[in-house]
Amino acid sequence: MNDYQKRLLKELMGAKFVIRPDFDFTRDVLDALDRARLGEAVRAFSHEPTWSRLVAKRLAESIPTPEEWLMLAQSSDPKLKHAAKEHLLANDPSGDALWLIILAGSSTKTQKKRAAEIAIARGTDKKALRAVLHILEKGPLVRQSWKRLKEMDLSEDDLTMYILRYAKDVAVLDEAWEMLVARTPSESGVSFALVFCGNQGIRNRAGAFLLGTEIQNPDNLSYIVTYCDHAPTREAAAERLLRRKPKSEHLADIAQHVSDPALAETGWKLFKKQKFSARNQERLSNLRGILCFAKQAGIRAEAFEIGKTAPFDQDDREFIVKYALDAEVRAFFAEAKPGG
Repeated sequence: MNDYQKRLLKELMGAKFVIRPDFDFTRDVLDALDRARLGEAVRAFSHEPTWSRLVAKRLAESIPTPEEWLMLAQSSDPKLKHAAKEHLLANDPSGDALWLIILAGSSTKTQKKRAAEIAIARGTDKKALRAVLHILEKGPLVRQSWKRLKEMDLSEDDLTMYILRYAKDVAVLDEAWEMLVARTPSESGVSFALVFCGNQGIRNRAGAFLLGTEIQNPDNLSYIVTYCDHAPTREAAAERLLRRKPKSEHLADIAQHVSDPALAETGWKLFKKQKFSARNQERLSNLRGILCFAKQAGIRAEAFEIGKTAPFDQDDREFIVKYALDAEVRAFFAEAKPGG
């Protein structure tokens, strides 16, 4: 038994608990726990699978409360976990239980479907309904969940951090975007959608929307450069960013992502004037991105010359070998050793 396990036992059983030389978990711990402390024990042993399963099984045999069934639905014992979810679904599950079953990777498709249907029929569990949009790409359950969500008071965070971020159905994304725009959204909310939405069309619309405002945070201009693939929007953001004393990472984004040769070259000229040392890993990471992916071949070539002597670590070098667009670059970093 290691020190961590000993500490867990002491914390759960009390300072007077004695760990005997012939320690037996069932005899010394499980049988010594009263009913009220079984749930506490399941939580305490969450990182000790063998002990946790024994305690969870004992808890399941003792008429658990709904909250304890929810805990058991997260057990490391697959059979117990499945049985707990079945019990929850059959007994008026809470919104948290529906959310867990829909999102959990171990839930069966049937369990997820039943949980979604309950959430839709109930129409009040926002977390669970959002989870349906997260897990399912399309279909009637997605449309029904979205219909229910639209009937609720959706906040900006609901729209940006959950629906636009995770939904995959294009019609849902379009409606969620229009709802967001209609409420005069914050700059941070739109930039969150720009960065985290997986749909490129929404990203482009978010970038264009931001560009039509007085952007306060220059990072958001850099996000447009990085995440929009609509060239005019990206270039307009780069031009505005260059007028605002851009930071090193902003210059790197322009050098890497912008298609317009003159704008990309301006960003690159300013970025490459800096020193590249092992003490500034972020700057080295930006150089790595330019070296691998810059849209202008000339910029990639210059970055390669700098990169030959840059103090890239082994992870950087492996990344370059795997992802660099130019075969010469991949070959060089595959053969060269760190440090020269």
